[in-house]
Amino acid sequence: MSQFLQKRLMALSGILWIIYLLIHMLANLNFLTGADNFNGFYGWFNDSIILRWSIIILLILSILFHIYSAISRQFDSNKKRDIAYKKPYPKAIPRSIAWSGALLLLSFIVFHFFQMQLLESRDFYQEVMCL
Repeated sequence: MSQFLQKRLMALSGILWIIYLLIHMLANLNFLTGADNFNGFYGWFNDSIILRWSIIILLILSILFHIYSAISRQFDSNKKRDIAYKKPYPKAIPRSIAWSGALLLLSFIVFHFFQMQLLESRDFYQEVMCL
């Protein structure tokens, strides 16, 4: 896959996640409209098995592609460079901090996914109130 196409697809997968996060935020703002609306929306969404799992699979594939692209582009860039960088990484942001931020975000996404899959209650409003 060409570098140009890989960059574009990586950006597209990032945009897909931003759109999902905006929709997820708006759906959660539905909490402020009351228990009936909130439970009604999430009840409908959870009962729409094809829609729900299509979105989940699309998001999983896009984040895996995003991670793969980021890592492979970094390794490819390091391998193709004939002369080493004078400064291997900016002193202001150590590499461990940059990678730990990405790992923390990925850990939250995985945790939140399993947390939501394990909810057995049909009263989602009450579940959120307890959190």
